[in-house]
Amino acid sequence: MKKRGGGKKGIELSMNFFVIVVLSVVILGFGLKLLYDMIAKTEPLFPQECTDQRIDVMLASSRVAVCPSDAIIARGKSGSFLMGILNSDIPDKFTVSIKAVAAVDRNDNPMAAAPLNDFKFTYRKDYAIPQNTDKKLAVIAAVPKNAPKGTYIVDVLVCSGTSTPASCEAANSYDAVQKVYVSVP
Repeated sequence: MKKRGGGKKGIELSMNFFVIVVLSVVILGFGLKLLYDMIAKTEPLFPQECTDQRIDVMLASSRVAVCPSDAIIARGKSGSFLMGILNSDIPDKFTVSIKAVAAVDRNDNPMAAAPLNDFKFTYRKDYAIPQNTDKKLAVIAAVPKNAPKGTYIVDVLVCSGTSTPASCEAANSYDAVQKVYVSVP
C-alpha cells in the first residue's frame, strides 16, 4: 500500500510557498513605506496663499499680478511663483521678461559682485490672450549655488502688441514692472 500526500516533498513545497508569501508581503510593505515617505516629503508648488482665486483678486486692481512677491530660496535650489495677466485692451500678443536686476546684503547694502546673470527662470515667454480674459502661468526660479546670502530683486515685465513684441523693455510695458524679492539664506 502506497502512502498518499507526497511525504517530505509535500512539506518542502508548502514551506517554499510559505517563504515566498512572507517575502512578498515584506517587500510590498517596504514599497508602500517608501512611497508614503516620498509623498510626505513633497512640497507644494506654490505657497498656500497663492491660488488662482488670489490671482483673480489681484487682477481686479491690476493687469499683471505676481504671487508671492517675496520668496525664500536656498542656494542651489528652486522655488516658484504664480503670475497672472489680464488682457483688458485690444492687443492680444504678450511677451514676458523676467530677470534678476539687483541684490542687497542683510544690511541693505548693494552687492556689486552678485551673480545676477546666473539666476535661471523657467517660463513660457510668449502668449496670445483674447481680450477680456486672463492667463495664469507658473515661473520656476533657480538660485545659483554661488549666490551670496542676501535679497535679490527680480523684475517681472509684461509687454503687449498686436504682434509679438520683438523685445520687452520698460518703454513698451503693458503694466507696471512687478517685483519679486528672493531671499537667499
